[in-house]
Amino acid sequence: MANPQEKQKAILYVRVSTKEQVEDGNSLATQERLCRDYAIRNELVVISEGVFIEQGESAKTVDRTELQKLLKFAMLHREEVGSLIVYKIDRLSREVRDYADLKAYFDSLGIKILSTSESFDNTPFGRWIEHGLANNAQFENETRAERCKGGMIESVRNGRWVWKAPLGFINTRVDGKKNIKPDDQNNTQTLLREAWELVDSGYTIESAHKMLKAKGLANAKGKPISLRSFYNLFRNPIYKAVIEAFGLTIASQSILPIIDSELFDRVLDKLTGRQTVPSKYQKTNPLYPLRGILYCAKGHRMTASSPRGNGGRYPKYHCSRCRGIGTSHDKKLVEERFVELLNEVAYHPTMTEALVVAIEENWLLEQRGNASEIAKQRRRLIALDEDDIAIGLKNRSGVYQDDFTKKLLATNNLERTQIKLELGRQTYPEQEVEKVIEFGASSLQHISTIWSDLDDLHVKQRFQKWLFPVGLQWNGENFGTIENIELNLSLSLKKQLLSKNCTLVIPRGVEPRFAG
Repeated sequence: MANPQEKQKAILYVRVSTKEQVEDGNSLATQERLCRDYAIRNELVVISEGVFIEQGESAKTVDRTELQKLLKFAMLHREEVGSLIVYKIDRLSREVRDYADLKAYFDSLGIKILSTSESFDNTPFGRWIEHGLANNAQFENETRAERCKGGMIESVRNGRWVWKAPLGFINTRVDGKKNIKPDDQNNTQTLLREAWELVDSGYTIESAHKMLKAKGLANAKGKPISLRSFYNLFRNPIYKAVIEAFGLTIASQSILPIIDSELFDRVLDKLTGRQTVPSKYQKTNPLYPLRGILYCAKGHRMTASSPRGNGGRYPKYHCSRCRGIGTSHDKKLVEERFVELLNEVAYHPTMTEALVVAIEENWLLEQRGNASEIAKQRRRLIALDEDDIAIGLKNRSGVYQDDFTKKLLATNNLERTQIKLELGRQTYPEQEVEKVIEFGASSLQHISTIWSDLDDLHVKQRFQKWLFPVGLQWNGENFGTIENIELNLSLSLKKQLLSKNCTLVIPRGVEPRFAG
């Protein structure tokens, strides 16, 4: 191996971390210039392909791209390279052990490490200085890391996120300090909410991932999100505006959540096995019976939850897509207004009486209109009975064979059955019809009582859907007027009864004196 003193060729290694790129004297260009000037002063020739520039990688690890290239290059050119020039020895490593290993490696190749800003030679004192500088670099690095960690812990305590923004958020500053906020520039938020809703409704992670990826859900680099990354989303509480770090769990007051807290927890419970995943979506919380039929002023389906506040929880109906003041509404107020609406659409006793009489009159008119058809069908039944007797007589006299006789009788029997079914649909005992009408009319008169007394949530929600087939829009104060709400046919008849163009027959003496 040649003597390092005889080898006049040198290689350079420069490195900056992200923060140091803007610091005076530490930029890549400055470091390279100083290293080249140092080579000229010491009559060393820098190999053109022997300049290794490390951008934005930490000195805490030796697994750096350019450093690894440097180590291989030094081994391949050890016969000609005598020196490695750096700006400071902490450019190679800030860890004492790593620096010692690197120095031993270059020593084995006969390559000296030279620093443009630090003076040491290959003497006991020089080596002591060199290792002292390495120790100082490690101490400085650890001190900086400790200060940085302390700052981050304080940030977490204040509910601020100081790392790279997760998917769906962007890095920003709030009150001049680092934080994150939901990204409103694309549809990622919408797709993320849909992801939680799909899993909540019973879809597997794999199925939801496939559906959302097809809709364009991508990672920060714009590539389709991987299944592993998709799965990890559901375990990151930042989506409900909660930060978990350094052993702390902080509900942030400065970060807007993308996912409703109750929905996030419910899905996490399913994924961690704390709750059985249903086969289909069921709104099973009896605390919020109106969830599923409520829409906000912008037409978004509303959900519900019980956020914490001073002294406890406060049940709310709210829109998870709308943000800001006026998008969360007190559960008690909403349900009180709903009961008022039920009382408003219900039938007044006078109106109920008019409805009963009108329905009975219309039923009688329909029955009279069907009377001739009913008589005709009954006469046909008598004719079929007579035909059966004639067929039997011809079979007995030998005119019809047994097989032909059975076929004729079966044909008559089929027609007879069809006629009886039709008559059953057209005729009802008058007494029974009256009972049905009175029961239905009474129910329409006490809608709010029926709704309040229903204990089965699923029955209650089906009843709500029957009353208001397209749902209800809540404007923050009420549900609007009856004229603007789509009701089922039974309740819509109330409008018709009050209309001048009503087609129902209301007999004389029964006037609908409905006051509200």
